[in-house]
Amino acid sequence: MIGKYKIIDSDCHVNEPLAMWQEYLEPAYRDQAPTIGTAPAGQPTGLTDPWRYLTVAGEPIVAGMSQQYWQHAEAELENNGGVPDLSEFSPEAYVEAIAQIGSDIAFLYPTFGLWIL
Repeated sequence: MIGKYKIIDSDCHVNEPLAMWQEYLEPAYRDQAPTIGTAPAGQPTGLTDPWRYLTVAGEPIVAGMSQQYWQHAEAELENNGGVPDLSEFSPEAYVEAIAQIGSDIAFLYPTFGLWIL
């Protein structure tokens, strides 16, 4: 809070574990869930591969994202120590991080789940 004003983070994202779809979705719907793909043969691999090759029913989720986007994402991951261990991002860790940046209220959005829409 700054003075009498509350600080609101209106665009806070959570990183869903990539395996959550297979672990938590009802069995009857798992064949329609996002799955982690791999780079096609002959394509370079990188840190963004688990996200870059997500598919639903064999169709790529993020096919429309430009090569420039993925190059930027790769560079950011490389410059910041690689892919974070998502097991370290517990609900308590998010609450602590939100408190550390001084937000009083935060609206949380899925990261990978939004790509499906």
